[in-house]
Amino acid sequence: MIWLVALLVAAGEVPGEPAASTATAPNESLLGGLLELYGAGSAEERARGAAALGATGDERAVAPLVHATRDADSRVRAAAISALAHFAAEAEPTIAAVALSDDNADVRLTAIEALVELGTASAARTIARVVDDVAAPEHVRNAAADRLRERFPNFVRERPPPLDESGRWLGVLGGAAFGGYTLGAVGNLGQSDSAPVIGALGGALIGGGAAFLLTHSVGLPIAQATTISSAGLWGLWTGLAAGALTSAHPDSRVVTSLGLAGELAGLVPAIVYRNELHFTAGDALTADAAGLAATSAAAGALQFLQPRDDSRAGLAVILGAGLAGVAVGTALAPELHFSSGGGLAIPELALLGGLFGVEAVTAVVPPPKCNFADFTFAGCEAQNHFDRARWGGFWLGGGLGAIGGGALAAAYATLHPADDLSLGIGALLGLAIGGGAARLSAAKSDQLDAGGAAAGLFLGGAAAVLGQPETRITGHGVALTALGAGWGLWNGLAIPAYLDAHHGQSSSPADPNHAILRLGLGLGGLAGFALAPAAGVRASTGAAATSVGAWGLWIAGFASAVNDAPTDTMLLSLLIAGDAGLGLGALLVSPALDVPPAALGLVGLYGAGGATLSALGAALLASSNGGGHPIGAATLVGTGVGLAVGAIGAATWHRGLVMAPPVESSRETFFERIPTPALTPITFDHGAGLALTWR
Repeated sequence: MIWLVALLVAAGEVPGEPAASTATAPNESLLGGLLELYGAGSAEERARGAAALGATGDERAVAPLVHATRDADSRVRAAAISALAHFAAEAEPTIAAVALSDDNADVRLTAIEALVELGTASAARTIARVVDDVAAPEHVRNAAADRLRERFPNFVRERPPPLDESGRWLGVLGGAAFGGYTLGAVGNLGQSDSAPVIGALGGALIGGGAAFLLTHSVGLPIAQATTISSAGLWGLWTGLAAGALTSAHPDSRVVTSLGLAGELAGLVPAIVYRNELHFTAGDALTADAAGLAATSAAAGALQFLQPRDDSRAGLAVILGAGLAGVAVGTALAPELHFSSGGGLAIPELALLGGLFGVEAVTAVVPPPKCNFADFTFAGCEAQNHFDRARWGGFWLGGGLGAIGGGALAAAYATLHPADDLSLGIGALLGLAIGGGAARLSAAKSDQLDAGGAAAGLFLGGAAAVLGQPETRITGHGVALTALGAGWGLWNGLAIPAYLDAHHGQSSSPADPNHAILRLGLGLGGLAGFALAPAAGVRASTGAAATSVGAWGLWIAGFASAVNDAPTDTMLLSLLIAGDAGLGLGALLVSPALDVPPAALGLVGLYGAGGATLSALGAALLASSNGGGHPIGAATLVGTGVGLAVGAIGAATWHRGLVMAPPVESSRETFFERIPTPALTPITFDHGAGLALTWR
């Protein structure tokens, strides 16, 4: 079946020349370009066709070139844009749209160059819009700005500087927060209990509204918004702490008033001198992180000391540590250049450091117990000290971890977010493995458990960092780690349950067998984590292998139900069948057999269909009062038949759907013996066109 496409290039004639000579050259050039552009060839061929159409200079090439700017391949779009630059007025709207909206940075750069070549005033305005587009990639905006200055210097001189409103919404939030506190503190000076609430609500509205309106006219870069907000918050914290230091039992009016004074002392200079403060948003956040890390470390260290009735000395130490951290961070920030992964490493290591601190304290300090039996509450005071020490370990570890994260980010300037992800996964898997292994040892204790967990966390995170870039995790690695952790979790739940059922015991959260749960989770996740970098396994391959294990669980479960097997026998059969199926699946997708994952997916689809149809048929025919397990037996039989038929089908009928084509350069899915549409060039006596055919 053939449909003519409404793209016909009619032959032209030039007066005074023989018709044959005037029609042949233009038509041959146009036809050659059309054949390459629409001949269902590779991207390189389509790009050459676009370039050939542009070289003809014939206005009839504009329409197919405009259509080519929507090609799926960025190389074809770029070639079409370069070709359209030959046609000035007719092509400028299309080039401008691509420069402003294409999702590929290289195509946008090509469109910018085409606009520069056109050289019109409207082209200059379009390039200026690219420069002002905060959503565009930074290197695209910089390139557009450079070309604008080089090609249109008069336009740049006459153009007012654009307003940078990137920090507008942060400014609105900061204005609402600081305005609310300001009027709330003023209201606290009155006698009415409602005044602080009324003042806070009104101040938030006024402060946020004022920031929203002012940023329309003066702009607010994100660097300035971050710096102003940081200065206000640290000033507020300093004022509140100073108010709390005035007395062992300070008056709330004094505290809020000094907090207001500190807030203004931080905000006013930052706002007045915002244009002279050459801080980036990253510099401000680095200073904040340093201050918070020092505050956390100081607060954690104080938890190990004997508590006092007067806490002002401790508060003064915390305040001094925080301000010192901000000062050091402010001094070092301009010299530190963190990557995107480096910025994420600081909060991540703060959290991991807190977890390490809790486990380390638990491992060193023996946990006391309160004696409630005789109402003497013996040991409760020691319990309070132990709890304080654990919290101290968390805050001290978090502060030191944040500092370590900053050092790591500075040492590895190319740290990627995927590196942070691998660090976190490695540390948490090590935590599970270390704690589980310690609990399974002969000398079982909470202290040994915590020590093993702390050591595992440290070693797992260190191994992930030192193994870079081989341990850098990708999307495939995340999926494989999740699959491995899930399978290990199943084994960690089933093995203790089988042991308890076999020995007639009952599980409880304190039972040492539950260490198997953590060990299974950790080892399974570690196996999945290692598959991608060590063996190059893809997520689809891991999922296909796991599906075979899932079918082993399915068959073993229904077989146990049909045979009314006892609980321990059923759990044992599930464990053996599931792990055996997982091993079989790994063998099938391994290079030894190289079964495509899609083939196993088709087998599973047939298996699900066979199980469903057999179970439905048994449910329709079997009596509710009859004995045995007809539905379960039918499901089991249908599953086996479906899997067998699926294996035959994947190997024969659907082979074209699951096997790659022999041509290495082709990236398209090959469907054997299935007709697919294709555009085919056709020629006429005085023109050319395209036809849609099935092949």
